[in-house]
Order: sequence, then C-alpha cells, then structure tokens
Amino acid sequence: MKYAIFFFLSFFSLLFSNIERPHHLVSKNRYVNTLASLSFFVSNYEKKIRPHHPEDRLEILQFTNKNAAVLWARIDRHLQDDPEQEVYKNFQQAKSLYREAKEQVKQKHHKLARSKLLEANKILRWLLKKELEDELTDEKILDDHPIDPNIQNNPLITEHISQAIHPFLLSLDHPKRQVLDSIFKNRITQNKHTFNRGGFQTIASGSRSFILVAKHPKLRGYLIKCFLDSEKRKKFDRESWEWLVHRCKGAHKIKKIIQNQNIHYFEVAEKWIYCLPNPNKFAGQKNQRHVAALLVTDMHLVSQKKNLSAWAHKITPNHLNELFKIIVRAKGSSYRPDNIALTKDGKFAFIDTEYPSAGPDFMSIRPFLSSKMRLYWDSLIRMGGPKKRVPLH
Repeated sequence: MKYAIFFFLSFFSLLFSNIERPHHLVSKNRYVNTLASLSFFVSNYEKKIRPHHPEDRLEILQFTNKNAAVLWARIDRHLQDDPEQEVYKNFQQAKSLYREAKEQVKQKHHKLARSKLLEANKILRWLLKKELEDELTDEKILDDHPIDPNIQNNPLITEHISQAIHPFLLSLDHPKRQVLDSIFKNRITQNKHTFNRGGFQTIASGSRSFILVAKHPKLRGYLIKCFLDSEKRKKFDRESWEWLVHRCKGAHKIKKIIQNQNIHYFEVAEKWIYCLPNPNKFAGQKNQRHVAALLVTDMHLVSQKKNLSAWAHKITPNHLNELFKIIVRAKGSSYRPDNIALTKDGKFAFIDTEYPSAGPDFMSIRPFLSSKMRLYWDSLIRMGGPKKRVPLH
C-alpha cells in the first residue's frame, strides 16, 4: 500500500510538472511576440510623425489606441513578477518615454517626440534581445576537427578570418568535400569563362549581393554560392567572406527556431563555408581573390510564377502564425517570396539569410498575400502574435 501511494504521488507530480512547463513556454512566447509587436508599433509611430517628401512611399500599419494599450499592459503584467528588476525598470522607462512623446505630439513638438520614441524603441529592442539570448545563443556548431589544408596553405586567411568562419566550415569528412577540392583545384573562380568551363551552370546572380548561385553535375543535391575573382565590387565595402558568415548565422538561427517552435510549414537550407584552394593562382592579375564559397543544400524550388501564386492563394492562418514567430526571433529583413520560396515538397524554404540581425521586418511580405490573409497578418502584428494555434489540416 505504501509503495502504491508513493507511485500515485510520483505519477501526479510528474504529470503536473509536464503540464506546467508548456504553460510557462506559452507565456514566454507570448511575451516575446508582444515585445516585437510593441517595438514595431513604436517604430511605426515614429515614422508616422517623421517629416517626409510627398514622393516618399512609406507604408505604415495603423494601430488603434486600444491596440497599443493592450500591448503595453500585457508586457507590464508579465514583468511585474520578474525577479530581475533591471528589466522591469527599463520597460517602465520605455513606457514613460512613449507617454511623453504622445504629449509632445499633441503640442506639435514632433522632433522631440521622435527622439523620445527612438529611445523608447531602443529599450524595447534591448528587452527583446535579452529575452532571446538564452533561446538563440550561438552554439559551437562543429566539434574540433583537423585544420583545413585550404586554410593552412592560404596566406590571405588571417587568424581573425579563420576564427570567424570556423563555426561554419565544411568538415573534411563531408561527402562532397573531396569533390569540391577536385572541382576547385585549378582556381576556376577566376572569371565567368573559367567558372563555366569548370562545369558550373549559373542559375542566379545577385544584383546587389554580387554573388553567383550555381549547380554542378558532381554536386547533386547541393548548390554553390560564390564570388568570382573578377568581381571587384564590395557590398557596403565589406569583404565577401563576411557575407558568407552572415548567411550561415542566419540559417543556423532559423534552423534553431524551427526546432524550438515546432514549425511545420517552413524549412531552411543547410549552409557550410568552403575555403577555396590555390589562393595564388592568377595572383599576378589585378583581381580580387575571394577566400571562400558557400555550399548549400538544394531546396528544389518551384518556378517563380508558382511561388508567387502560392503566396497569394495557398497561405493559411497556420502559415502566418509560424512565419510571425520566425520573424520575431530571427529578426532579419527582406522577407519576400524570393527569399522564402515554395519547394516541390510543399514547404516554404528560407534561402536568403544574409541579414540575421536586422528587423523584425513584418511589412515586406504583406503585398504578396491575399486580401484576406493580409488582414489576418495585420491582426497578428497588432495583437502580438497568434492567441492559439489553428488545428493543422
């Protein structure tokens, strides 16, 4: 009898502990979603009173006073029991700045009001970042592995570059590693002619990123993204390897969000940095010598026409619920159909993750949704995300 009672109590203790954990997770998720919406609202409010020329096309999502009040009150309730007083005090400061800004708007002191709103939003973004630190902390992606000979023999790769790219390096035992070494041994990235002669077929070329996307018959299931040595332009005057690191960080972050948030409708391409061999090949020419390329999984995308049609006609509230949670946590920018493309297996794949720390960008996807789904998306933003999940179908 004694053991039966012990088993009974242990069972119910375990049962209630399992119920409590998901409840806490929902509470935290709701808080994070609300913070993102509130930050977006404050940013919109600042844009609304910003002086601009008539030709400026600044799309602003309108919030009612009730929408704003609900967001502020929800965060206030969440933080009242927070043992870390610094967070609560900072939130109260943001709320005070917002109220002062509203008074300044009434008095038509728009410049001062904008200054206070920008400061309030800075605090809200800090709160969001702080809350997501544990959830999305960058972890060591690769275990220690032998030194990559393409790094060891490359005088262009400094210690700083080596440390930056290390977490995302293609391992020496990757199934396509030897294939890549064979393909790139003659420095075929010199120009378009040598690239094509090396067996690559370019399928896309970034007009702003200056990166080529290409496939090769020996790399089935994968694509290569790289910069040609003949490409002398630099995006925002930053080195090409830095953009490859950004893309890997963004992909890693979204992958973690998909796992943590139990996402069903979206996926992300795997990405690895491959250091190019033969850095001194053609060194006598006045070309940029890029140190690395990106190997990515081929997500088997449908045509652009089918993709746009899917965003306009096949998106459901469940899709948007998940997309909202991803954008809140991944932040980023340029969330458009060409960056979140439909795959042949019916999921939407994040294929461009170059800006993992900008945003969150809720507006880029709006024009591509149906009028009904656009209204639903706007309601998500105003209310701080979905209240509950719609059953899958």
